[in-house]
Amino acid sequence: MKKTLFNLTLVFCLSTFVTKGQQTLRDTIPPFYLHNFSNFNSDDIKREHIPFDFMKVKMIPFRDGDSFGFLDKKKGQIIIKPIYKQVLAVYSEGAVVSNGDDYFLINENGKNISGRSYAKLYKENDIFVGIDLKTYITHTGKNGLSDNFAEFTYFKPGKILFKETNVHDYIGFNDNDTLAWFRSGTRYTIRGKSGKIWKQFYYNDNKKFVGIFNNLMVFAEVKDDKQTFVGYNAFGKLVFRFHDDNTEYEEVYMLNKNLFARKGVLREF
Repeated sequence: MKKTLFNLTLVFCLSTFVTKGQQTLRDTIPPFYLHNFSNFNSDDIKREHIPFDFMKVKMIPFRDGDSFGFLDKKKGQIIIKPIYKQVLAVYSEGAVVSNGDDYFLINENGKNISGRSYAKLYKENDIFVGIDLKTYITHTGKNGLSDNFAEFTYFKPGKILFKETNVHDYIGFNDNDTLAWFRSGTRYTIRGKSGKIWKQFYYNDNKKFVGIFNNLMVFAEVKDDKQTFVGYNAFGKLVFRFHDDNTEYEEVYMLNKNLFARKGVLREF
């Protein structure tokens, strides 16, 4: 998986499995709904913080007992009293803080500029993303099965760019990529930073989606027991194609027309 802020891998789980004889409900549910956010641990998040860039921020956090406040970076004066339980991150736009379980973005005046609070809130490149975990029951009765998924809200202070709901897996706007993908069940959605949907498609055994690398959508095509990697740009134009029977694919990058990097291994074709 590509590098994300906090080294947090966001995938989801079905939290409860009920055994009936030798079979569990897990055996009856397609695997696309079994991916999990097992690393999304609220207790771990409460102990996290993101190092800030001193040259870009306007305020500096300080601690007084168990509470946090902020100093004006230039004057060194207290501009926000220590009233927060946690400071998760400080950016040029403001700071991500918490007074309990949820997080919100404040400016140097202490005003909430994220509009609301989220279970997780951080920045992907130049836009913010707020994440909420949701649960619903897919099977009723004593064999009830709860399905955990997430809702994503991408925004800039004062403006929501887009929302993506019922997400079971995703990779956001990492590094220089301006495309992100979200999976809900078997359906994939490719979005740009503005929220524009560039492509939607469903899982296909013969054309498996690998991911987005250097803004190219990469698939592994299987035909006659042979595997071919193909890469398309956002407009659907084929950019590369090469044959490789190695099935351990996670990341595929095109370095030039004849050189590719796949999971840290350089190969020429």
